[in-house]
Amino acid sequence: MRLCVLVSFYRNNPGEDPVQETTVAMPQHHPISLDLTIEKLVYGGAGLARHPDYGVIFVPGVLPNETVRVQLTPTAPATERNGTKRSLTHATVMDVITPSAERVTPPCEVFGQCGGCQWQHMAPSAQANALHGIVVESLKRLGGCSNPPVASLIDQPNSTCVEGKTSSSYGYRSRAQWHVVPNDNNPSAPWGLGYQGHAAGDETLQAILPGHCPILTASLEKTRQALPQWVFETLANSTVEYALEALDTVVWVDAQENAQQQQCITLLVSLPEAVAPLVEALKALATTTTILTPESPFSSERVGLFVAYAADSQQLGTDDGPQSAQLEQDATPRRHRGRRFGQRQSRKLTDADIEGDTEVAPAAAVSEVIEPQWAYGLKRLTETLPSPTQDETALTLTRQSLGFFQANRPMAFTALQWLDAWLTKYLAENPPENPWLVILDLFSGSGFWGLGLAHHAQQVIAVEAVPVAMPAVNMPDHVISVTDRVEAFCSTLEDPLPTITLVDPPRVGCSAAVIRHITALTSDLIVYVSCNPTTLARDTQRIVATGDWALTVVQPFAFFPQTSHVESIAIFTRQANPAE
Repeated sequence: MRLCVLVSFYRNNPGEDPVQETTVAMPQHHPISLDLTIEKLVYGGAGLARHPDYGVIFVPGVLPNETVRVQLTPTAPATERNGTKRSLTHATVMDVITPSAERVTPPCEVFGQCGGCQWQHMAPSAQANALHGIVVESLKRLGGCSNPPVASLIDQPNSTCVEGKTSSSYGYRSRAQWHVVPNDNNPSAPWGLGYQGHAAGDETLQAILPGHCPILTASLEKTRQALPQWVFETLANSTVEYALEALDTVVWVDAQENAQQQQCITLLVSLPEAVAPLVEALKALATTTTILTPESPFSSERVGLFVAYAADSQQLGTDDGPQSAQLEQDATPRRHRGRRFGQRQSRKLTDADIEGDTEVAPAAAVSEVIEPQWAYGLKRLTETLPSPTQDETALTLTRQSLGFFQANRPMAFTALQWLDAWLTKYLAENPPENPWLVILDLFSGSGFWGLGLAHHAQQVIAVEAVPVAMPAVNMPDHVISVTDRVEAFCSTLEDPLPTITLVDPPRVGCSAAVIRHITALTSDLIVYVSCNPTTLARDTQRIVATGDWALTVVQPFAFFPQTSHVESIAIFTRQANPAE
């Protein structure tokens, strides 16, 4: 049999953007090995190399200027972009021939298999340079900015936000979504909590169960280790009918904690009828004596337990599609059933997402979930936001289960302080014509940005489409919380029009309609908080193309050390004399 590998390569001059792509068929009688020199790192974490026969090749686990021996991996199906079929070539490192001086030993035993971290093999300085470069290149290549005003990356939190830590490189993550993974070696807990695995070019990814996760806070890692056995043993002794069978439908777990190490834990199930027995069984914990001791890691003083139905079970858990059988018809425990838990269909961000004009809902972790039902312990988590000035009282934000809050609290507070200081200086030097200053906070989530900046304004309007993400707090009198789709809300917005519009969209960015609304309605500033430099660049091009706005500054932050993800705050100012 004659096998072929599809290889995509760019036909362009050095230094120019790739404008044409050609897909060719190359005979493959055995695995293809190549020696490559890595040119740079790209968004997503992989290294980019060029080969005269195979064009652009993406290689994970490398650093710039390294020489590596790789083996080409099977090519993913070609996708169409601008009328041209596009197929990307990936490779796996077989040997590092010339290592970089900034290569370090990863501390995680499953690094390279787990999809959570891409850069544990890189020194912090190399990570900072790579993140800054990705933001700059994205704005140049996709945003049309010849000289983007990108400030130096902030990769360490302010001393006032550190909470006793000397570094935020590890042990920083205070929120995680864990996949349920089989654990046949532990009869007292037949499943564990892990992460989506890494497999280049493969859409079906096997979840990974690490022995220890070094990027979680110590208390959240203890929860990941202990929760499965504690829940399993508790429900195994429950008198609630079908409680253990209902536990069998849990596909993933969301856990988040505040500065006091209090945690909200949500079990997400693939059957709606599994919610009630789990809630009933967990509520019974309140009457037990062994669980109420403060020393217990799952005492009611430290933990709140919730249960929610994940409406799209195929996306969020098993690989065998939605389950329609009633619990009483499917009561075999998981460990005897042979179902491949821990697998899921991973939806990667596509070119259609980056170029599309439709408003996309936040990640399935929120948008595909029916409102969580409280079962036990804490009902909310509270966060104290940094005090704007010594004369003002710090605000307390209260969020509910699945309410969005940044996973790296010290860096989030550092970013808020940076933005607050920038706005303070700008407003002092450029007082708005209308003294009634209005901040429009779009994709507001739990209200972190809007509440943190509320002292600048006479009115704050916070808009969020997903009810479970909304803040569960008694807002200050001048803060209005609205549950609505951002696009729908903006299309009907009248007086008072915003002085400052702040958007913090999901990684697919803003739709073209939202960009049209905010560029037309906002009088002074647009503040764009981005977790994806490619969609930030696309939306920057759209905002600047109106002729009314100029990109003033982009401040990147390393919210997620050991990964290729970068948070950025881009600020656009309305031009006094817009282009004619």
